[in-house]
Amino acid sequence: LGDVYKRQVCDLADQVGISKRQLERSFTKHTGLSPRRYYTDLRLARAYALLGETDLPIAEIAAATGFGGSSAFARAFRGKFETAPGTFRKRW
Repeated sequence: LGDVYKRQVCDLADQVGISKRQLERSFTKHTGLSPRRYYTDLRLARAYALLGETDLPIAEIAAATGFGGSSAFARAFRGKFETAPGTFRKRW
């Protein structure tokens, strides 16, 4: 996510004629979240749905939602939903 995120935010800022930092500040002011947090939350919401609605392996869900691996995905998921992806799936 790091390099891709930076490139996309920089490209968007260039298209609207402002700096990357100005774009991030404006986005945060209007949404209450940084662009990175907002995008991560979108990816986690999709992962949440995939865990509940499919039998895809957790590694595939991690890849499908843009996480570098199962560990990074599990950390982010646990941070947002206070449970591990596998535990969440078992309860679903």
